[in-house]
Amino acid sequence: MLDLGVGSGSHSGSGYVEMIHLMSSSSLIITESGGIQKEAFILLHIQCLTLRYITEWPETVQLDANSLVGDETKLIIEKAFGIIDDEESRGVYLP
Repeated sequence: MLDLGVGSGSHSGSGYVEMIHLMSSSSLIITESGGIQKEAFILLHIQCLTLRYITEWPETVQLDANSLVGDETKLIIEKAFGIIDDEESRGVYLP
């Protein structure tokens, strides 16, 4: 697990309600799950970094709500700190 020093954590085996609660208190979500990408976008309006090079939700990328970062550590760290450090870039604004 990569510790970004901002309350990062890894959670597995959480129930749906608990997972949504954990996600809702996040400034950024890092995932490889298509379902979590969509929940972050539609339900929570929280930016997402996806640890893949493709997504089944291209609209999340087109609307700058999601960045496909694959497994490139430098890019993941750069994008994550860019979002965390820039309060104006936090959140997803649906048209």
